[in-house]
Amino acid sequence: MLAIKKENKGLLVTLIVIGSFIGGAFAAFGILKVVMKTPIPVVVVTSKSMEPNIHEGDILFIKNQSADEINVGDVIVFETQGAWSSPINEPVVHRVIQKDFNVGEQKYYFTTQGDANPFPDDPIPEDNLYGRVVGRIPYLGWIKLFLDRSGIGIYLLIGIGVLLVISIIMDFMKEKEHIEGEQEAGNGDEIDHPTTGSPEVAGNE
Repeated sequence: MLAIKKENKGLLVTLIVIGSFIGGAFAAFGILKVVMKTPIPVVVVTSKSMEPNIHEGDILFIKNQSADEINVGDVIVFETQGAWSSPINEPVVHRVIQKDFNVGEQKYYFTTQGDANPFPDDPIPEDNLYGRVVGRIPYLGWIKLFLDRSGIGIYLLIGIGVLLVISIIMDFMKEKEHIEGEQEAGNGDEIDHPTTGSPEVAGNE
């Protein structure tokens, strides 16, 4: 088995730890989807519309609940496609200020509003709900916001992968050269053997 050079062990261990952290995050997200019964169990707040109660950069935990269980005053997460005249491409986190039941459609509609916004939103049907906010970690989501807004997130992942591959290849090549060098040195060694033959006979004087 090829050994890993000491000078590259630190880099390799660091990359493995980072990769494990990323893999663990994806695994945790998958578990939360099952536990919270929603496709989006965690969101990062990307605006100041819910100040001062929920801040930009907060991480929110979402739990799926039926429309019957959601009441005025709850903070919910929903999509706007098909509901708002100008939909946006990310989940919205706003507070329920009105709840109505449409008899003809047999479904609830929720009117929401950001705590910092002066006007309410267009009503959304219960089909657009991801769930209700049940937990919060303040400001920790700024890490994701920075990576997304700076555009370096994808490059960081690619860079980690490239460094890991390069480290493994370098270790392999160095160890291969080391083994080949030892083999060449072994083949070049000459062994002296004693000369065999009849012993000299001393003459009589």
